[in-house]
Amino acid sequence: MSFKPTKSRSMVLKKGKVVDKLRFVISGTAIQSITVQPVKSLGKLFDSSLKDTATIQKSTEELGGWLTKVDNSALPGRFKAWIYQYSILPRVLWPLLVYAVPVTTVESFERKISSFLRRWLGLPRSLNSAALYGTSNSLQLPFSGLTEEFKVARTREALQYRDSRDYNPKSAMPGAKRETTYFRRRSEQAWRKSEWVGQWDSGSWGHGQVYDALPSPANLHAWGKSETPTCSLCSGRGSLEHLLSSCPKSLADSRYRWRHDQVLKAVAESIALAISTTKHHHAPKKAISFIKAGERPRAGPQITTGLLHTAPDWQLHVDLGKQLIFPQHIVTTSLRPDMIIISEASKYLIMLELTVPWEERIEGANERKRAKYQELVEECRGRGWRTFYEPIEVGCRGFAGRSLCKVFGRIGSHRDSQKEGH
Repeated sequence: MSFKPTKSRSMVLKKGKVVDKLRFVISGTAIQSITVQPVKSLGKLFDSSLKDTATIQKSTEELGGWLTKVDNSALPGRFKAWIYQYSILPRVLWPLLVYAVPVTTVESFERKISSFLRRWLGLPRSLNSAALYGTSNSLQLPFSGLTEEFKVARTREALQYRDSRDYNPKSAMPGAKRETTYFRRRSEQAWRKSEWVGQWDSGSWGHGQVYDALPSPANLHAWGKSETPTCSLCSGRGSLEHLLSSCPKSLADSRYRWRHDQVLKAVAESIALAISTTKHHHAPKKAISFIKAGERPRAGPQITTGLLHTAPDWQLHVDLGKQLIFPQHIVTTSLRPDMIIISEASKYLIMLELTVPWEERIEGANERKRAKYQELVEECRGRGWRTFYEPIEVGCRGFAGRSLCKVFGRIGSHRDSQKEGH
């Protein structure tokens, strides 16, 4: 075996302290001190402190920098999450494996990552990790939480040491304390389920999306702040779900109708703005752009496409204030969609029906409203009208369903209008 001075490092300890006075020389070549030039082996950096504190701090700064750089990009949120999954996550996991990183530090990493993921995916800030990374709830991300990935990697490491046929790796197996930590740890999924059960009495969603910590009568009673959990308007249990979407008294008093109309008004204003913006700006015909040899094509202005860009005479009718009557020259019906957008020139008809349900019932509301208007849609198409119909949902706690984003994209609403619609 021969020494390579350029790849070697030296460290001198005097009375337990690192000193940088002596130099080692091999064949006339001085060996660099580790205090001047740390050495890196298998991805792990060794410095004169022989501790991982500085490296862990550096990893923290790098993670924040990567997340911020992706966040500042103009990519859609789901693409940012994809970059995290395939680029940032693997880079973070390796330092966590080779350095002695405490679980509390990994959990702080996960909290930082989760805050970015919530923003990128349009999720509420109150969504905790039990719902964000769960595999048995409605929201199922294609990756696990960083803490779980960290524990799995450490467990795999210990298994490789334990099951190795080579004596040297087997003798280097982590100590009993680490083995106990990683082999007897409670599974992350079991922890998440226990979190959901613990939060259920506080009005959590059954699928683990959002937890209710508002002072509803049911919660006040559970917290010992009220003698009864009943609703003040009826005899039902005053949970948040009951107050926002299930109270018969509120329904009879048109309280839910008022909320529905306020949301409908906001959506209608966004679409009205999109119509006025596109009324004189139709999608131009695609022209052939010739480029001289050696030149690069120039990026032209981004052209917005959608149904609203196909005609100049769109008329918006909304079931607000004055009762909406379906146009008799199209079809005679007693049904009243919440919103109708008509182009007589192109014989295009857009119908939208809004529902403001409890968030767990968004899918059911969409299916119910789609079935309700299916026969009317077919009849309009049979009369020669190109008909686009879509139920849209905005949850009673403000969560916009995917159907709303789909509609804005299909009709070609401006980005600012989409934000207002949300």
